[in-house]
Amino acid sequence: MSIGERASASGRIGDAGQGQHGSPFSPGAADSGSAWPLTPWMSLLADLAAASDLAGFWKSMSVLLESLAPYRTAIAWNDWTTVVFGEAPASPASGDAGTNPHGIWRNRVLALAPLYASGAPLPQGPFAVSLSRLSDAEGELHRLFQPTGWEQALVIPLSRRGDVVRAGVTLFRGGEDGAFASETVARVRAVHALLEALARRVLEQDRQHVMESSVMDVLDDLSVGLLLLDWELRPVFGNTQGYRQTRRWNQLSAPATQVEDQDDFHLPDELRTVCLDLRQRWMAKLVAQGSSERVPQQDIRHPVKHGFKATVEVPQQHRDAVGAPSFLIRYSDMASRAGAEMEPTAAQLAVLAQLTPGERNVALLVMQGKSNREIAAQLHREISTVKDHLSHIYDKFGIRSRTQLVALPSR
Repeated sequence: MSIGERASASGRIGDAGQGQHGSPFSPGAADSGSAWPLTPWMSLLADLAAASDLAGFWKSMSVLLESLAPYRTAIAWNDWTTVVFGEAPASPASGDAGTNPHGIWRNRVLALAPLYASGAPLPQGPFAVSLSRLSDAEGELHRLFQPTGWEQALVIPLSRRGDVVRAGVTLFRGGEDGAFASETVARVRAVHALLEALARRVLEQDRQHVMESSVMDVLDDLSVGLLLLDWELRPVFGNTQGYRQTRRWNQLSAPATQVEDQDDFHLPDELRTVCLDLRQRWMAKLVAQGSSERVPQQDIRHPVKHGFKATVEVPQQHRDAVGAPSFLIRYSDMASRAGAEMEPTAAQLAVLAQLTPGERNVALLVMQGKSNREIAAQLHREISTVKDHLSHIYDKFGIRSRTQLVALPSR
């Protein structure tokens, strides 16, 4: 990590620490009964704060915790995903592996068992527990932990939703390693508020990244071509169909001898002219503050292939937005009419992101109010295929009707 990155990470540590009243960590604190010096862990905390993704965050967390509370195995979890550091847990019995070769479900059970089976009310912060003294030690939990050789656990909750702990780390030790001493637990508790703040930040970033990736996947699979340009007519975003349709527009306009696949983006001349005209109209509307003119928008047909058209508009900005507006181009022709008739909302995209491309096409048209027969005709598929897609969609969302499917985005 560079000096600048460490400085930035240290700033995030300070920001995360503010507002955590009573935190016993301070950069220059003396090692006393009420304070832990932050200095020995500053470098490791900076690495943790600088983590740019969830995998790097958990790795930095495991290194920090190894310094604070040495462990044999650490299992970090985020909802239903787990990662193991240190010594891997013993392999499950042959009948327990099921269809999950990575052991995610087993690791989750191992990590959470000390949290919910300790017999005490769910603590707010880290706590240690002896696995042999869990409430049903003679039953299932005893059989669960016996192959691992673990006897001690230190549970560190990092993210909660109500009474449910959604993310955290559980550290394990064997009998020869000894219990987690009260001083060790206190040391982890002292930095816990800071760890929680950093975890919230990276978990939210990861959630946003996953959602953006899902939405991008949906947009890329849509048959409608989408292209977003900045105020200077440079491409900012385009799905696969958007760039493909732009290239096709140019090729249809050029003599056959000049048609080439070109890697460089070239906005068709006709669309450039429309964008420049809309820019003038937008600026005129800006000057006339009281103007009630709608958002500038214009349809244009290809000069040669008239069934091929594009809609160019200047998307509405929030009234307090600062910065130049942009241009949105939506291509449509006979090949893309199924997707062009309805552009999904953000809420619908979140639903569609969970489906296969074939299921998305059917779901889009169901949301548009089409019958199975109309969908089959529009997508050139058998009605039985449409019904199969619907059945899979219903199973994925636990619903029973197209009415419930249409209502999904509004839940």
